[in-house]
Amino acid sequence: MSAVNMEEARSSRLFAARAAAHIDLLSRQTGIAVDGVPWQVLSALPDWCLTTKKGRQELLRVCGALYLSPSIRVSIDGLILRKLRHFVGSNVFHHIRSAEKLNHDVAVSLAADEIEIQVMSSGTSVLLGTLHDNNLISLYRESIFGLHTHGVSAELAHDIYSQAASLVNEKSSKNDVEGTSIVDEILDC
Repeated sequence: MSAVNMEEARSSRLFAARAAAHIDLLSRQTGIAVDGVPWQVLSALPDWCLTTKKGRQELLRVCGALYLSPSIRVSIDGLILRKLRHFVGSNVFHHIRSAEKLNHDVAVSLAADEIEIQVMSSGTSVLLGTLHDNNLISLYRESIFGLHTHGVSAELAHDIYSQAASLVNEKSSKNDVEGTSIVDEILDC
């Protein structure tokens, strides 16, 4: 085995060991037994499972907004759009409003008084959709999220998660420095 492959093997094994310890802790905290999770499943666990609570909350907001993007793009309700922009941040909001091609056509009726819950619930559904083990889905749903969720296909969940992770990384590298756009000015009126 070459040095590069040995490094990849060590890194994968370290990640799986961290994942196993994290899952064991969640299992003990919730009382949900999660035994016999194969190493392959642990090695393939999405990064969000081991991120900080703050990082996970940001991913939830971005994943939820991306999932709801078809409804957000056609909304003309100023109150909903202002609340959403404030909740997910201008960078994510503008990305959603200006995206030319949507990867899905989920239509959801948005409500101004529930937009934050709708975003977080949708984000939870997306993140849980990236897991492939029913025991882990139950564990994370109970221990971390506790929100009502709906089914999101694994393919769509992985696509949205990938976009969200990219947006979050882009935001952190730019420190979310941006100017005021015409949309911001209109929504602030």
